Amino acid sequence: MSGVDTSAVTAVATAASIGLSLVILLALGAGLSSAAIDSDTTRLSGTVTDEDGQTIFGANVTVNGSSEASRTNADGFYSLELEGGEHEVTVETAGHEPKTWTETLSNGSWTRTDVTLTAEPTELEGTVTNPDDEPVEGATVRIAGTDLEATTDENGSYAFEIDPGSYSLETSADGYNTRRSTVTVRESQLTTRDVQLSDGGRSDDDADEESETDDENDVDGESEDDDHEERSDGDENDTETDVDHDESRSDESVNGDTRGDDSSPATNREQVLTVLILAGTFLATMITAATVGLYRNRSR
Repeated sequence: MSGVDTSAVTAVATAASIGLSLVILLALGAGLSSAAIDSDTTRLSGTVTDEDGQTIFGANVTVNGSSEASRTNADGFYSLELEGGEHEVTVETAGHEPKTWTETLSNGSWTRTDVTLTAEPTELEGTVTNPDDEPVEGATVRIAGTDLEATTDENGSYAFEIDPGSYSLETSADGYNTRRSTVTVRESQLTTRDVQLSDGGRSDDDADEESETDDENDVDGESEDDDHEERSDGDENDTETDVDHDESRSDESVNGDTRGDDSSPATNREQVLTVLILAGTFLATMITAATVGLYRNRSR
């Protein structure tokens, strides 16, 4: 022991203590800085559902006057990072009426606002015309099997709010033959069915025969229209599905629209602290090993 340079050992030990202290201070500083940054983060999040409580996927959530936007994920969840103050927020999606409200946020607050959207009414409308394509005012449009009946205005227009389904539409007016046609009304959509009446004055048998012909033509035409619309809807749905998946992945990566987002700042702090503590432990171990090696060499 008499050959040991105590001053060298003391210097190494002091350096080890200083190094470890610096690492601890850096870890504390990083934690405080992260907390300070998080305290300035103002977030608005929530879930979008329909009137039955079912979550809505792919609803667009936008903020008036801001580029910040979000798109609900499979759980109907959205999340926005905003500045403190008043914000006009709008949620909209196909088949539902958009909803807009004003949200007042404090700096550093995390606010949750759930939204319920109302389905758009299912409507049937159209125009009744004569053989010269002129509007027929005062024509009666009736939906067979129901109590629904409408009278066309000066523009020949009529409109119903009706449940989804297939219906037989009967249209009549003085001086014209009654026209019967089939129409399919889809949920939360506006369906348009225009009707052209033929001149009257023929025998009842002729009118009946013409009416049956009109029925067949209308049903066939509607069937073709329905097939075309269904194909169109299928294409649009496929496109929207691809866009939804792409944008959903983009939202999750950019905006972090998942329920686990609320814990992400804490997770980042823990990761930083863990890395710094491990680095400090490694540094202290290396310095201690060097000190012990120096001590043994001096002892020899």
